[in-house]
Amino acid sequence: AWASIHSNDLKFTIFGDLPQSGVFIGTEAVIKNVFEVIPVYWPKFSLTPIETTVVGDVVFVHNRMTADNLNTETMHMFEVRNGKIASFTAFEDTDSMRKAMIK
Repeated sequence: AWASIHSNDLKFTIFGDLPQSGVFIGTEAVIKNVFEVIPVYWPKFSLTPIETTVVGDVVFVHNRMTADNLNTETMHMFEVRNGKIASFTAFEDTDSMRKAMIK
């Protein structure tokens, strides 16, 4: 279901030098390299939206990010094309994430 709201050539970018950081193309790459990785290093990981702002075809979502030993905020940017999410960029508090990470 998650994949169905994204374009086939989804570009998913996470900055920093963490286990899930990088640029991934396609939903399968995101599931394998991001969604399967996050719970390994951040048990009880959760995002709670604080505010959503739409500017043209770009959606910004300000979130509270929590997990074991993690309580911070993040900004996620989604670009929409033809009614589907074509790209995603995460602007994360990588220092807090690194400190909370299970190694």
